[in-house]
Amino acid sequence: MRFALCGGLDCPDWLLLEIATLSKVSAVRIRLLAQHVVAQELAGERVDDAKASKLVSDTKLDDSAARAVLAALHFVISGAAKHDVEEGALIDELQQLGLPKEHADAICRPYQQRRAAIQAHAQRVGLRCARLQSSGYRVEHVLASSEQSVANTPIVTMRLDLTTGERLDLTT
Repeated sequence: MRFALCGGLDCPDWLLLEIATLSKVSAVRIRLLAQHVVAQELAGERVDDAKASKLVSDTKLDDSAARAVLAALHFVISGAAKHDVEEGALIDELQQLGLPKEHADAICRPYQQRRAAIQAHAQRVGLRCARLQSSGYRVEHVLASSEQSVANTPIVTMRLDLTTGERLDLTT
């Protein structure tokens, strides 16, 4: 099945596995963890494992499971923001993945409150490549020359004009 939060692709297997782990944590804890993930995402920082471990300390999760829960929450929230998933659609998709409704609501509430800020932050820090505006090429084939020791070698020159105003001239 295809999911909008995954960019219209199938859900990764590891996320399906972590949905079961997320279901074991209370919805209140999930909401707190989701708020923590959103705050760290907006700050541009790595998710603080110590604080997250503290938030799930009363559950029966070990440290690796706590980190996996945070990774799953980060994937869901950043993927939903990246692919501009509406709150209702995100709740439906999380429930289709096997997450209880209360847990899906707990994830979606902080996401929806800060959705525009998360998307703006992702655009600011995301990797962007300059787009190609135009291109051209020229092939020179010298058959014989008194100046070159190697003759009969083609020379290809390629010109790339980027939207940033930069021009690249490549010669082989």
